[in-house]
Amino acid sequence: MGCPSGKISLPSQLQARALPNKKLQIAFGIDNAFTTTDIHWYKEFRRLSESHLRMSTSQWRSVAKTARQIAIDGVRCHPGSISLSPLVQTLTLKISLHLFFGVDATTRTNDSNICFIAAEINRIWLASKQQQQTQPWHTNPALHAALRAAIPDRDPLAPRANPMNLILPSYETMWRVVLRCLVEVRFRPHAAAAPRWRSALATFLADASPHVFNEEVVVPADGQAVSAAAVAKEALRLYPPTRRVYRDLPPPVGGVAADVEALHRRSHGRSGGSSGRDSSAGAAHDLCTFRPERWVGGGTGDGDADVLGPFMAFGGARFLCPAGAAFGPMMVGVLVGALLEGLRVGEGEGEGQGEFEVEGRGYVGEMAGGEPLRSDREAYGDMRVVMRK
Repeated sequence: MGCPSGKISLPSQLQARALPNKKLQIAFGIDNAFTTTDIHWYKEFRRLSESHLRMSTSQWRSVAKTARQIAIDGVRCHPGSISLSPLVQTLTLKISLHLFFGVDATTRTNDSNICFIAAEINRIWLASKQQQQTQPWHTNPALHAALRAAIPDRDPLAPRANPMNLILPSYETMWRVVLRCLVEVRFRPHAAAAPRWRSALATFLADASPHVFNEEVVVPADGQAVSAAAVAKEALRLYPPTRRVYRDLPPPVGGVAADVEALHRRSHGRSGGSSGRDSSAGAAHDLCTFRPERWVGGGTGDGDADVLGPFMAFGGARFLCPAGAAFGPMMVGVLVGALLEGLRVGEGEGEGQGEFEVEGRGYVGEMAGGEPLRSDREAYGDMRVVMRK
Protein backbone atom coordinates (compact mmCIF):
# COMPACT_ATOMS: atom_id res chain seq x y z
CA MET A 1 0.00 0.00 0.00
CA GLY A 2 1.36 3.39 -0.92
CA CYS A 3 1.94 6.16 1.60
CA PRO A 4 1.17 9.86 1.32
CA SER A 5 4.03 11.89 -0.04
CA GLY A 6 6.70 12.52 2.58
CA LYS A 7 5.24 10.00 5.00
CA ILE A 8 6.20 6.43 5.85
CA SER A 9 3.77 3.99 7.42
CA LEU A 10 4.42 2.62 10.91
CA PRO A 11 5.07 -0.93 9.60
CA SER A 12 7.68 0.47 7.22
CA GLN A 13 9.23 2.56 9.98
CA LEU A 14 9.47 -0.47 12.27
CA GLN A 15 11.12 -2.42 9.48
CA ALA A 16 13.53 0.46 8.84
CA ARG A 17 14.59 0.47 12.48
CA ALA A 18 14.67 -3.30 12.99
CA LEU A 19 17.02 -4.08 10.10
CA PRO A 20 20.02 -2.04 11.40
CA ASN A 21 19.47 -3.64 14.84
CA LYS A 22 19.51 -7.21 13.52
CA LYS A 23 22.96 -7.96 14.96
CA LEU A 24 21.87 -6.81 18.41
CA GLN A 25 18.81 -9.02 18.15
CA ILE A 26 21.02 -12.03 17.42
CA ALA A 27 23.68 -11.13 20.00
CA PHE A 28 21.28 -10.45 22.90
CA GLY A 29 18.26 -12.58 21.98
CA ILE A 30 15.95 -9.59 22.30
CA ASP A 31 12.53 -8.79 20.87
CA ASN A 32 11.62 -5.24 21.85
CA ALA A 33 10.50 -1.95 20.31
CA PHE A 34 13.89 -1.51 18.63
CA THR A 35 13.92 -4.88 16.87
CA THR A 36 10.30 -5.88 16.26
CA THR A 37 8.24 -5.45 13.10
CA ASP A 38 5.07 -6.55 14.93
CA ILE A 39 2.92 -3.44 15.44
CA HIS A 40 0.95 -4.94 18.32
CA TRP A 41 4.07 -6.02 20.22
CA TYR A 42 5.70 -2.64 19.54
CA LYS A 43 2.74 -0.83 21.12
CA GLU A 44 2.54 -3.29 24.03
CA PHE A 45 6.26 -2.97 24.74
CA ARG A 46 6.03 0.83 24.75
CA ARG A 47 3.04 0.66 27.09
CA LEU A 48 4.99 -1.64 29.42
CA SER A 49 8.06 0.61 29.36
CA GLU A 50 6.04 3.76 29.99
CA SER A 51 4.34 2.16 32.99
CA HIS A 52 7.74 1.71 34.65
CA LEU A 53 8.80 5.27 33.87
CA ARG A 54 5.82 6.97 35.50
CA MET A 55 7.18 7.65 38.97
CA SER A 56 5.67 9.66 41.81
CA THR A 57 7.69 12.14 43.82
CA SER A 58 7.87 9.69 46.72
CA GLN A 59 9.25 7.03 44.35
CA TRP A 60 11.89 9.44 43.06
CA ARG A 61 12.95 10.27 46.60
CA SER A 62 13.19 6.58 47.44
CA VAL A 63 15.30 5.87 44.35
CA ALA A 64 17.58 8.81 45.16
CA LYS A 65 18.09 7.51 48.70
CA THR A 66 18.85 4.03 47.38
CA ALA A 67 21.25 5.33 44.72
CA ARG A 68 23.07 7.42 47.33
CA GLN A 69 23.63 4.38 49.56
CA ILE A 70 24.81 2.21 46.65
CA ALA A 71 27.32 4.89 45.63
CA ILE A 72 28.63 5.33 49.17
CA ASP A 73 29.01 1.57 49.60
CA GLY A 74 30.78 1.34 46.25
CA VAL A 75 33.33 3.98 47.22
CA ARG A 76 33.86 2.43 50.66
CA CYS A 77 34.66 -0.92 49.05
CA HIS A 78 37.67 0.63 47.32
CA PRO A 79 39.14 3.17 49.75
CA GLY A 80 41.86 5.31 48.29
CA SER A 81 41.62 4.11 44.68
CA ILE A 82 38.50 3.66 42.56
CA SER A 83 37.95 2.49 38.99
CA LEU A 84 35.22 4.85 37.79
CA SER A 85 33.55 2.82 35.02
CA PRO A 86 32.69 -0.23 37.21
CA LEU A 87 31.43 2.11 39.94
CA VAL A 88 29.10 3.88 37.50
CA GLN A 89 28.04 0.67 35.77
CA THR A 90 27.17 -1.11 39.02
CA LEU A 91 25.07 1.79 40.29
CA THR A 92 23.25 2.27 36.99
CA LEU A 93 22.54 -1.43 36.49
CA LYS A 94 21.34 -1.92 40.08
CA ILE A 95 18.89 0.96 39.77
CA SER A 96 17.69 -0.31 36.37
CA LEU A 97 17.05 -3.80 37.75
CA HIS A 98 15.29 -2.30 40.77
CA LEU A 99 12.95 -0.14 38.70
CA PHE A 100 12.10 -2.60 35.94
CA PHE A 101 12.21 -5.93 37.79
CA GLY A 102 11.81 -5.09 41.48
CA VAL A 103 15.29 -6.36 42.36
CA ASP A 104 16.51 -5.26 45.81
CA ALA A 105 19.19 -2.73 44.91
CA THR A 106 20.57 -2.38 48.42
CA THR A 107 21.70 -5.97 48.91
CA ARG A 108 25.26 -6.81 47.94
CA THR A 109 24.70 -10.56 47.55
CA ASN A 110 24.26 -10.14 43.80
CA ASP A 111 27.21 -7.79 43.26
CA SER A 112 29.38 -10.37 41.50
CA ASN A 113 26.51 -11.16 39.11
CA ILE A 114 25.84 -7.47 38.53
CA CYS A 115 29.49 -6.79 37.65
CA PHE A 116 29.59 -9.83 35.36
CA ILE A 117 26.37 -8.82 33.58
CA ALA A 118 27.68 -5.28 33.02
CA ALA A 119 31.01 -6.51 31.65
CA GLU A 120 29.34 -9.06 29.37
CA ILE A 121 26.91 -6.51 27.95
CA ASN A 122 29.83 -4.31 26.97
CA ARG A 123 31.80 -7.22 25.50
CA ILE A 124 28.89 -8.56 23.46
CA TRP A 125 27.90 -5.11 22.20
CA LEU A 126 31.42 -4.39 20.99
CA ALA A 127 31.73 -7.79 19.36
CA SER A 128 28.41 -7.36 17.54
CA LYS A 129 29.67 -4.11 16.02
CA GLN A 130 33.20 -5.21 15.22
CA GLN A 131 32.90 -8.81 14.07
CA GLN A 132 31.55 -10.02 10.75
CA GLN A 133 29.90 -13.05 12.37
CA THR A 134 27.69 -12.32 15.38
CA GLN A 135 27.81 -14.85 18.21
CA PRO A 136 24.24 -16.06 18.90
CA TRP A 137 22.70 -15.30 22.28
CA HIS A 138 22.09 -18.95 23.14
CA THR A 139 25.86 -19.57 23.26
CA ASN A 140 26.30 -17.46 26.45
CA PRO A 141 25.14 -19.81 29.25
CA ALA A 142 27.20 -18.05 31.94
CA LEU A 143 25.42 -14.76 31.27
CA HIS A 144 22.05 -16.53 31.22
CA ALA A 145 22.83 -18.01 34.64
CA ALA A 146 23.81 -14.60 36.03
CA LEU A 147 20.57 -13.07 34.74
CA ARG A 148 18.50 -15.89 36.23
CA ALA A 149 20.24 -15.42 39.58
CA ALA A 150 19.48 -11.70 39.57
CA ILE A 151 15.98 -11.93 38.04
CA PRO A 152 14.60 -15.42 38.76
CA ASP A 153 11.17 -14.88 37.18
CA ARG A 154 12.49 -13.95 33.72
CA ASP A 155 13.70 -16.42 31.09
CA PRO A 156 16.62 -14.95 29.13
CA LEU A 157 16.07 -17.52 26.37
CA ALA A 158 12.47 -16.43 25.71
CA PRO A 159 12.81 -13.44 23.34
CA ARG A 160 9.88 -11.38 24.68
CA ALA A 161 10.54 -12.28 28.33
CA ASN A 162 14.30 -11.74 28.04
CA PRO A 163 15.27 -9.09 30.64
CA MET A 164 17.74 -7.69 28.13
CA ASN A 165 14.75 -6.15 26.32
CA LEU A 166 14.58 -3.56 29.11
CA ILE A 167 18.17 -3.64 30.37
CA LEU A 168 19.72 -2.52 27.08
CA PRO A 169 17.67 0.67 26.55
CA SER A 170 17.67 1.60 30.26
CA TYR A 171 21.16 0.72 31.47
CA GLU A 172 23.36 0.36 28.42
CA THR A 173 22.94 3.89 27.11
CA MET A 174 22.51 5.60 30.50
CA TRP A 175 25.77 4.65 32.22
CA ARG A 176 27.98 6.25 29.57
CA VAL A 177 26.17 9.58 29.89
CA VAL A 178 26.41 9.38 33.69
CA LEU A 179 30.15 8.63 33.59
CA ARG A 180 30.92 11.61 31.36
CA CYS A 181 28.69 13.95 33.33
CA LEU A 182 30.42 12.86 36.55
CA VAL A 183 33.84 13.52 35.03
CA GLU A 184 32.76 16.93 33.71
CA VAL A 185 31.36 18.19 37.01
CA ARG A 186 33.97 16.63 39.30
CA PHE A 187 37.31 16.01 37.58
CA ARG A 188 37.87 18.66 34.90
CA PRO A 189 39.94 21.45 36.46
CA HIS A 190 39.13 24.01 33.75
CA ALA A 191 35.46 24.06 34.77
CA ALA A 192 35.39 27.05 37.14
CA ALA A 193 31.60 26.75 37.45
CA ALA A 194 31.74 23.10 38.57
CA PRO A 195 31.06 23.85 42.28
CA ARG A 196 27.82 25.49 41.17
CA TRP A 197 26.83 22.42 39.17
CA ARG A 198 27.64 20.10 42.05
CA SER A 199 25.61 22.25 44.42
CA ALA A 200 22.54 21.99 42.17
CA LEU A 201 22.89 18.21 41.94
CA ALA A 202 23.35 17.87 45.71
CA THR A 203 20.22 19.96 46.33
CA PHE A 204 18.25 17.73 43.97
CA LEU A 205 19.57 14.48 45.46
CA ALA A 206 18.47 15.64 48.92
CA ASP A 207 14.91 16.26 47.68
CA ALA A 208 14.44 14.41 44.40
CA SER A 209 11.27 15.96 43.06
CA PRO A 210 10.49 17.42 39.62
CA HIS A 211 10.17 20.88 41.19
CA VAL A 212 13.63 20.78 42.79
CA PHE A 213 15.11 19.24 39.63
CA ASN A 214 14.04 22.26 37.58
CA GLU A 215 14.62 24.86 40.28
CA GLU A 216 17.48 27.21 39.50
CA VAL A 217 19.76 27.30 42.54
CA VAL A 218 21.70 30.49 43.19
CA VAL A 219 25.15 29.84 44.64
CA PRO A 220 26.08 32.59 47.13
CA ALA A 221 29.77 32.40 46.22
CA ASP A 222 29.21 33.76 42.71
CA GLY A 223 25.56 34.79 42.59
CA GLN A 224 24.97 32.65 39.51
CA ALA A 225 22.07 30.23 39.11
CA VAL A 226 21.81 26.78 37.58
CA SER A 227 19.51 23.79 37.98
CA ALA A 228 20.10 20.06 38.17
CA ALA A 229 17.96 19.85 35.03
CA ALA A 230 20.38 22.14 33.19
CA VAL A 231 23.35 19.97 34.20
CA ALA A 232 21.60 16.77 33.10
CA LYS A 233 20.36 18.23 29.83
CA GLU A 234 23.81 19.55 28.98
CA ALA A 235 25.28 16.08 29.55
CA LEU A 236 22.63 14.59 27.27
CA ARG A 237 23.29 17.25 24.63
CA LEU A 238 27.07 16.91 24.56
CA TYR A 239 27.10 13.14 25.11
CA PRO A 240 23.79 11.81 23.69
CA PRO A 241 22.89 8.24 24.77
CA THR A 242 22.67 7.17 21.13
CA ARG A 243 25.31 8.95 19.09
CA ARG A 244 24.02 7.84 15.70
CA VAL A 245 20.63 6.64 14.51
CA TYR A 246 20.42 4.26 11.56
CA ARG A 247 17.46 3.43 9.32
CA ASP A 248 17.13 1.08 6.36
CA LEU A 249 14.31 2.67 4.34
CA PRO A 250 12.48 1.26 1.31
CA PRO A 251 13.91 2.03 -2.14
CA PRO A 252 14.92 4.39 -3.52
CA VAL A 253 16.10 5.86 -0.19
CA GLY A 254 17.91 2.85 1.29
CA GLY A 255 20.18 3.11 4.33
CA VAL A 256 20.41 6.47 6.09
CA ALA A 257 22.10 7.67 9.28
CA ALA A 258 21.67 10.67 11.55
CA ASP A 259 24.71 11.82 13.53
CA VAL A 260 22.99 13.08 16.69
CA GLU A 261 26.26 13.90 18.42
CA ALA A 262 27.45 16.09 15.55
CA LEU A 263 24.03 17.74 15.29
CA HIS A 264 24.11 18.69 18.97
CA ARG A 265 27.60 20.16 18.68
CA ARG A 266 27.05 22.21 15.52
CA SER A 267 25.90 25.81 15.56
CA HIS A 268 22.52 26.42 13.95
CA GLY A 269 22.69 30.22 14.26
CA ARG A 270 22.60 32.55 11.28
CA SER A 271 26.20 33.55 11.79
CA GLY A 272 27.30 30.08 12.77
CA GLY A 273 28.93 27.52 10.57
CA SER A 274 29.80 23.89 10.82
CA SER A 275 32.68 24.44 13.21
CA GLY A 276 30.58 23.88 16.32
CA ARG A 277 31.03 27.56 17.36
CA ASP A 278 28.87 30.65 16.79
CA SER A 279 31.23 33.33 15.48
CA SER A 280 29.18 36.28 16.78
CA ALA A 281 28.96 34.99 20.33
CA GLY A 282 32.49 33.59 20.55
CA ALA A 283 33.61 31.09 23.13
CA ALA A 284 30.59 31.77 25.38
CA HIS A 285 28.44 29.76 23.00
CA ASP A 286 30.90 27.04 22.16
CA LEU A 287 28.74 23.99 21.61
CA CYS A 288 31.67 21.66 22.14
CA THR A 289 32.01 22.83 25.75
CA PHE A 290 30.13 21.44 28.73
CA ARG A 291 28.22 24.53 29.90
CA PRO A 292 24.89 23.85 31.67
CA GLU A 293 24.24 27.58 32.00
CA ARG A 294 23.15 27.62 28.36
CA TRP A 295 19.87 26.01 29.55
CA VAL A 296 19.17 28.50 32.34
CA GLY A 297 16.16 30.79 31.96
CA GLY A 298 13.49 28.66 30.38
CA GLY A 299 15.93 26.34 28.69
CA THR A 300 17.77 28.81 26.46
CA GLY A 301 20.20 30.70 28.65
CA ASP A 302 22.48 33.48 27.46
CA GLY A 303 20.98 33.68 23.99
CA ASP A 304 21.75 30.11 23.02
CA ALA A 305 18.33 29.75 21.40
CA ASP A 306 19.89 31.26 18.28
CA VAL A 307 22.60 28.62 17.96
CA LEU A 308 21.16 25.45 19.49
CA GLY A 309 19.67 22.98 17.06
CA PRO A 310 17.05 20.33 17.79
CA PHE A 311 17.54 18.36 21.01
CA MET A 312 17.50 14.69 19.97
CA ALA A 313 19.07 12.88 22.92
CA PHE A 314 16.01 10.62 23.07
CA GLY A 315 15.17 10.42 19.39
CA GLY A 316 12.33 12.26 17.74
CA ALA A 317 9.00 12.14 15.96
CA ARG A 318 7.16 8.82 16.21
CA PHE A 319 10.07 7.03 17.87
CA LEU A 320 10.64 9.48 20.71
CA CYS A 321 11.92 7.47 23.67
CA PRO A 322 9.42 7.34 26.58
CA ALA A 323 12.26 8.38 28.91
CA GLY A 324 12.78 11.65 27.07
CA ALA A 325 10.17 13.86 28.70
CA ALA A 326 11.30 13.68 32.33
CA PHE A 327 12.55 10.28 33.40
CA GLY A 328 15.85 10.22 31.51
CA PRO A 329 17.16 13.66 32.54
CA MET A 330 16.02 13.17 36.16
CA MET A 331 17.71 9.77 36.33
CA VAL A 332 20.96 11.33 35.09
CA GLY A 333 20.62 13.89 37.89
CA VAL A 334 19.96 11.23 40.53
CA LEU A 335 22.83 8.96 39.50
CA VAL A 336 25.43 11.70 39.08
CA GLY A 337 24.29 13.34 42.32
CA ALA A 338 24.58 10.00 44.13
CA LEU A 339 28.09 9.38 42.78
CA LEU A 340 29.21 12.84 43.82
CA GLU A 341 27.87 12.19 47.30
CA GLY A 342 29.64 8.82 47.43
CA LEU A 343 32.95 10.47 46.55
CA ARG A 344 32.35 13.29 49.05
CA VAL A 345 31.64 10.86 51.87
CA GLY A 346 34.67 8.75 50.90
CA GLU A 347 36.93 11.80 51.01
CA GLY A 348 35.96 12.54 54.59
CA GLU A 349 36.30 9.06 56.07
CA GLY A 350 39.21 7.14 57.57
CA GLU A 351 42.80 8.12 58.12
CA GLY A 352 43.37 8.83 54.46
CA GLN A 353 41.20 11.93 54.31
CA GLY A 354 41.89 13.94 51.21
CA GLU A 355 40.50 14.52 47.74
CA PHE A 356 39.98 12.14 44.83
CA GLU A 357 41.94 13.04 41.71
CA VAL A 358 42.28 11.40 38.31
CA GLU A 359 45.30 9.10 38.09
CA GLY A 360 47.57 8.81 35.07
CA ARG A 361 49.48 11.45 33.13
CA GLY A 362 47.48 10.89 29.96
CA TYR A 363 44.14 11.31 31.66
CA VAL A 364 45.29 14.31 33.70
CA GLY A 365 46.24 16.10 30.49
CA GLU A 366 42.95 15.26 28.84
CA MET A 367 40.94 16.43 31.85
CA ALA A 368 42.69 19.81 31.71
CA GLY A 369 41.94 20.25 28.01
CA GLY A 370 38.95 22.05 26.59
CA GLU A 371 37.79 19.41 24.14
CA PRO A 372 34.74 17.20 24.74
CA LEU A 373 35.42 13.90 26.44
CA ARG A 374 35.84 10.97 24.08
CA SER A 375 32.57 9.26 23.19
CA ASP A 376 33.72 5.84 22.06
CA ARG A 377 32.46 2.93 24.13
CA GLU A 378 35.85 1.83 25.43
CA ALA A 379 37.03 5.31 26.44
CA TYR A 380 37.79 5.70 30.17
CA GLY A 381 37.34 2.00 30.86
CA ASP A 382 40.58 2.01 32.87
CA MET A 383 40.25 5.48 34.40
CA ARG A 384 40.97 5.51 38.12
CA VAL A 385 40.70 8.20 40.77
CA VAL A 386 43.00 8.10 43.79
CA MET A 387 42.95 9.87 47.14
CA ARG A 388 45.43 12.73 47.49
CA LYS A 389 46.03 14.28 50.89
